[in-house]
Amino acid sequence: MAWREAPIYSARECAALAWTEAVTRVTDGPIADALYEEVRRHFSGKEIADLTLVVIAINGWNRLAMSFQAPVGNYRPRAARERATAAP
Repeated sequence: MAWREAPIYSARECAALAWTEAVTRVTDGPIADALYEEVRRHFSGKEIADLTLVVIAINGWNRLAMSFQAPVGNYRPRAARERATAAP
């Protein structure tokens, strides 16, 4: 992944990104103990649980959108829609 080559991420951010990849690609095999230990160096148990739940939720939303072939890029918040349709 491109984030591995970018020098702009802190060690904590890299650990979070690596964890995110591993949780997302869990079908590739179990998460390595070394990765878990690296994540533990930067995050508390609660933070790891929270990060994991966020990754699972986003992956779930992506799978729902892909399954139902939801159009991408068309979402506009209600306030923006109302401003666009309001008469001048």
